[in-house]
Amino acid sequence: VMTIHKSKGLEFDATVLPDLDRPLRRQNAGLVDVDRPTPTEPIQAVYRSTNKFVRNQSPQLTNAHEQERYRRLRDDLCTLYVAMTRARDSLHMFIKPMKHSSPRRPPSNMTYATILRNALATDDPSLQSKHHLYVAGTSVGTDDTCRITPSRLVGSCIKKPVTIDLAKPRHRSGRSWPRLSPSSLESDNRINVVQLLSTQTHLGQLRGSILHKWFEKIRFLDDDSDGIPYDQDLLPEATAIDSKADAHWLHELLTQFRTMLETSAVRQALAPCECELWRERAFAVRRDRHLVQGQFDRVMIFRKSGKILGAKLIDFKTYPVTTDQLASAVKRHTPQMNAYRDALSAMLDIKSDIVTTCLLFVDPGYLCVI
Repeated sequence: VMTIHKSKGLEFDATVLPDLDRPLRRQNAGLVDVDRPTPTEPIQAVYRSTNKFVRNQSPQLTNAHEQERYRRLRDDLCTLYVAMTRARDSLHMFIKPMKHSSPRRPPSNMTYATILRNALATDDPSLQSKHHLYVAGTSVGTDDTCRITPSRLVGSCIKKPVTIDLAKPRHRSGRSWPRLSPSSLESDNRINVVQLLSTQTHLGQLRGSILHKWFEKIRFLDDDSDGIPYDQDLLPEATAIDSKADAHWLHELLTQFRTMLETSAVRQALAPCECELWRERAFAVRRDRHLVQGQFDRVMIFRKSGKILGAKLIDFKTYPVTTDQLASAVKRHTPQMNAYRDALSAMLDIKSDIVTTCLLFVDPGYLCVI
């Protein structure tokens, strides 16, 4: 048993990496941010680390901070490479079962386990304990070419078997429930590794956040195009999300947004009706042994004489989807929509069969009832 740094230059027949769930160093703020574009260039400047608000006032501070985050990430990945290349014959990596979190979005606490899970898992990466997420090569003991033998691993000098007492699992306090988001229930919640390792805000994620905010500004659309906010009302909403967003890119996105509003699917979804309207409504309800938390994009509640007759829930999907991809996209999001339906019926104290759930793919425009 040794640290990764002490193992440099050594090789072992079998290497076991059991502690891959600790947050990477890139998430820990250092004392200083160094402006040094490449490792071989001279240091341009050294700044005291500060918060995001202060950094946004200075391009130099922002640039130095991004360089520092990249260097920390590179060092973390080099450390993992050293650990994995210590093995001659077999490498065994153990990670904890994945906790439910929002899919397709980099988690706040990046770990080696997160990277391995999303890079190597061939099936659902959220599989629980005692499952193999990735296997390559021939298992030890099943192939005559394997050089590992019990005598080499144990040795004739050991007279008694080694007993290892593992720590007992910590009991969760009864004062809180495990939290779950509906989006974590999607059938494929792997994250693209390029996005996962990016030190900057992913453009697709930013695009989705801005489009959701713009759709929130719309109450209803009628045939005369009333209800569409003006550009001067929409652009400040975008810059509030990311003050560094490129102005030309924002105007292009605004043009795309206007095109989306002209599609029949979007107009059907946002058509006027007599209802109680919720937009971007946060919720938290108990489901089984979990606290389900999330946000409804759009909910219409239909009442008569105070009694709820039904409800319609619409979830916006802002990533592009083609006709060939539509069926698989609907299948992937169906568990999420079922969780939304259960949460809404619990909040309104109504039966789930009078709640209609719809996926609205705004680009290029598909409205699918689940």
